[in-house]
Amino acid sequence: MLNKFQEAIEAYQKSLNINSKSAECYFNLASAYNDTFDYKLATKYYKDSLKHDSNNIDTYFCLA
Repeated sequence: MLNKFQEAIEAYQKSLNINSKSAECYFNLASAYNDTFDYKLATKYYKDSLKHDSNNIDTYFCLA
């Protein structure tokens, strides 16, 4: 299962190389890191997501 999360992380990172302003990609990348218990990176990417969409209530919920 962990391998699937790593694949997701790599895919979202590639997506961000194409569109670095996608709040959704940052959120999904953060969620993948959260699922691998890397809370430091999850928090970083949730905050990056908020920079591009400060109205996303789900992101605030995840940070709480």
